Amino acid sequence: MEVVWTFPNAPTSLYEGPFLKNEGGREFSLTFSFENEKGEIDEKAFRFQNVWAYKCNFLYALDRDLMKLSYGKLVLLDKAGWLAEIGYQEGQFGSSSAKLKAFAVTFDDGPTYQFLCEEVIL
Repeated sequence: MEVVWTFPNAPTSLYEGPFLKNEGGREFSLTFSFENEKGEIDEKAFRFQNVWAYKCNFLYALDRDLMKLSYGKLVLLDKAGWLAEIGYQEGQFGSSSAKLKAFAVTFDDGPTYQFLCEEVIL
């Protein structure tokens, strides 16, 4: 697991959101605002490129282990998680096939979002 982005202060500083939006085709954005260290409201957006699948889990449907790994941060997950679950093998559809990555982020009180995609733009 690799941490890609972390809330600059406590994840409880979430002000508004998160909001998931299909930006057209297979591009999705996840936007939210939070209170920064100075007490000002900052906005943040993650843009997931070439999304193959996504999940959004709340409350009792949350995976406790994943929640602990991704609470208050966007993480790039190991190949053992969702990618292994779907049987993904890099290059399985030829050398030009996508190099999928699995990302997850958990917000305060949920939800946990997971994305199988080629890239994320912060």
